[in-house]
Amino acid sequence: MNVLFLTDSLGYPRVEPAGTAAKDFWPYKTRDKCEASNLKSSLFFFDMKGGRHTSSLLVDVDNHILAYKPNVIVLQVGIVDCYPRSLKKVEQQILTRIPIVRNLSKYIVKKFYKQIVLARNITYVKPSTFQNNLVELKSKFPGVTWIVLPIAPANRSWQIKNQLVKDNIQKYNSAL
Repeated sequence: MNVLFLTDSLGYPRVEPAGTAAKDFWPYKTRDKCEASNLKSSLFFFDMKGGRHTSSLLVDVDNHILAYKPNVIVLQVGIVDCYPRSLKKVEQQILTRIPIVRNLSKYIVKKFYKQIVLARNITYVKPSTFQNNLVELKSKFPGVTWIVLPIAPANRSWQIKNQLVKDNIQKYNSAL
């Protein structure tokens, strides 16, 4: 049996800031538990990507993920899709490329972040697109067993920094 873990950056180890080893992250711990049980003959694959949202995941599926030929997919994505942002990706890319504007825009966004997020309510993937992406993703793997992990609840500091994050996580989790 081929088991595929598809995750955003929450599934992979980091050198900084904590220096946490791969063996201490949930996908590897899960694999270890499975290997210790009756799934010893299974093959485990890990496809993890920082900044992954469901729209980019669909591109990755067509580019290489189908090649894993999984029987089981453990899916953990969604926070990148739903996290309320101050700027759209394209706005951020443009502003960071203009030298004079870069520092000014960075200062303004940092100073008024909460107000900007509340006023603009931007997400990288709209809720309806998120749901459509999940349906399309599932359709690309007929007969595969899915284990879908919900988006983890926002901690207190995230909720203080970004008042929309808790509601967005609940909304997107209902689509999952």
